[in-house]
Amino acid sequence: MTICIGLLASDGLVIAADAQESDTYLKRTQQKIMPWLGGITIGSNPTPASAACAFTGAGDAGYIDAFFDYASSYLS
Repeated sequence: MTICIGLLASDGLVIAADAQESDTYLKRTQQKIMPWLGGITIGSNPTPASAACAFTGAGDAGYIDAFFDYASSYLS
């Protein structure tokens, strides 16, 4: 089971998740929050706007990794 939480603070946002991944017999530590920091060019503005995004998920790690790779390449 994955546990995630997002809390709105007075000066930002706090995001946290557990770090345990398991299969039938093994348990291991695995990062579950993947940050993306970059710029998104909007319209003809030559200066990209700053942006940040955090991805997290539960379930099959292969699907989550593939989604993160796709989303981060689309946002770049």
